[in-house]
Amino acid sequence: YLAPTAKVEAAYSPAKFIWHDITGNHDILFFSGGGELNLNGLRQFLTDVWPIVHKAYPDSRLLIGGSICRQLKQPELPDGVELKGMFDDASLFWRLGDVAINPVYSGTGLKIKTIEALANGKLTVVHPHSAEGLFEVHSSPLRISDTPEGFAEAILDAFNNPANIAMAREAAKEYITRYNTHILSTYSSIFS
Repeated sequence: YLAPTAKVEAAYSPAKFIWHDITGNHDILFFSGGGELNLNGLRQFLTDVWPIVHKAYPDSRLLIGGSICRQLKQPELPDGVELKGMFDDASLFWRLGDVAINPVYSGTGLKIKTIEALANGKLTVVHPHSAEGLFEVHSSPLRISDTPEGFAEAILDAFNNPANIAMAREAAKEYITRYNTHILSTYSSIFS
């Protein structure tokens, strides 16, 4: 609007891939800020998806990290859901499990939670909204579902087939490498 003839380039923020050992546990990770849209996505997950997963794997835990923990009270959460609080080094949170979620279904901006999960090598299950605008989303290793049943099925498939977790970690590493290469290429084209 202000500069209709200007050429506009958009670039992503780079992400460093961090290799974590596979835990082999049935824990699910959600790391988030405390905004209302994040809370809404988490609440919907707890209502619609968590009962399916926890019934199939009673030893499963949903581990929640980040400032979202300040908005929640442990006694009000379902069985198997644990608040882990803030982390100065987020990689300490990401090493706690092999599967990550981003159930946020509305909002704006970059899907940082999704990129962070992939950059930490997690098998990552997201609502379609939490994949919007990502680099080459259709060739990404994300598991994407807009139904509670599909979301739960993607998580249970990971637990039922542990080899999928190792494959997802490799696919996430390859994706983050392509992602960072794209960023460098974009900046090179802007400043050449």
